[in-house]
Order: sequence, then structure tokens, then C-alpha cells
Amino acid sequence: MSVRCCITLLFALGFLIAGKASAEELYAAVASNFSAPFEEIAAQFSEETDIRVKPIYASTGKLFAMISNGAPFDLFLAADSQRPALLHDKDLAAEPFVYAYGSPVLWSNDKDICTASNWQEALQKSGNNQIVIANPEVAPYGTSVMKVLETFSLDHLSRRLIYSQNVAQAFALSLKVTGIGFTSASMVKTPQGLLGCYWPINQAEKVEQSGCVITNREDRQSSEKLALYLTSPPSKIILSNYGYYE
Repeated sequence: MSVRCCITLLFALGFLIAGKASAEELYAAVASNFSAPFEEIAAQFSEETDIRVKPIYASTGKLFAMISNGAPFDLFLAADSQRPALLHDKDLAAEPFVYAYGSPVLWSNDKDICTASNWQEALQKSGNNQIVIANPEVAPYGTSVMKVLETFSLDHLSRRLIYSQNVAQAFALSLKVTGIGFTSASMVKTPQGLLGCYWPINQAEKVEQSGCVITNREDRQSSEKLALYLTSPPSKIILSNYGYYE
């Protein structure tokens, strides 16, 4: 992880530890792939409820570690179903709920690569370009992609892979450095993502994304309201716009 990223997370943690300014304010630990839709959902939620939402975005693995070590979050929105379940088993969270199903994609802003008809052909057209992928050890979307690469005997690509901490970072590196990388459908639906092209990886498992309310917080009403709002019709419209499934 870069020094800048470390400083950002340390600053965020320090800000969280300072405590809440009021009961109508909550802190959400949000998987990076969900950042764009969550900004819209949180804004609508705040407008309707007057509850301010302060998100921290990072990889699911890092957020899980922070919560396990006592970081004072109110809500955890992961990019998998395993880690919220683990928090529930540890009596650190209420019963998890599924809020979205996401899908990994291959994205590029290289005009020649964009002539490919599918992701396999795009990889062939990429020549010796380095390819960005979210670290499978901490990022579920990276895990999903790696399983497909192994199935298609594309393990030889490992020498060309650059590992990022999450899909947001994977997209940023693809955009600014390599010109190609694996990320999530939600990232390529952003204005910057639409400047390039992408291919669905239909063989990849859809990523079940679960959330949970953290139980060691004094006031859980606000986070429970937001958890419920995530499955409301207005939220589902936003999720669909960013390529998520119900």
C-alpha cells in the first residue's frame, strides 16, 4: 500500500476515533467498488432522513481488519459475504444482509485493444502490456477473476499482472498507467470509465456483496435505517445504473 494511502487511512481512523458529533451521524466502511453508487445513495438517504453519512472506502479485507481491531464504524458494506458473516460469528455485527451482486470486467482505453470482441481477445491484443488486477488476497473481485484465469489456463499472465489493493485502485492504474486491467462493472459505469471500453467476464462468479450493522455502537438506529434504505426502490435504481444485480 502506498504511503499516501496509509496516511489517508490513518487520518480517517483518527477522525473516526474522535467520535460522533451527533446521534444523526454515522460512519460507514464501504468496499471500494461500491464508492460511486454509495455516494448517490448516501446523498439521497441524508436528504430524506437528515442523517449524515461519512464513508471510508478501502478493500474489503482492510476494512474487515480495521473493524476487527475496534475501528468505530457503524455499518460495513463488503464486497463479499464471508467477512460480514465472520463479524457476525464474533458477535461484532448483526446478521448480514445482501445488498447487491456485482460482476468483474476487463477494461481498456487503448483503441487497438478496444476492437476486440471479448475479454480473451482483448488480452491477446494487449501484447506485453502489464495488466492490473485487485489483489485476490484482500479483494473479492480479484479472487473471482483469478479463478477464471486459472480455469482458462491463463496462469502465464501472472508475470504481467500488477496487483492493486482494490478495484478502484485497479481502475485508476489501468486508466493512467497500463491502459488495461480487471475491475468491476460499477467502476466502468463512471464518467471516466465510459471513456474506454470493457468486456464482461461471463465465466466469472457474480460477487455477492453483503453488509452488516456493527453491534458495539451505542446508537444503531441510524445505521439500521441506512441498511434498510439500501434495499429500497430508489437505491435499486442506482444499483442498476452501476451494473449491479438484485
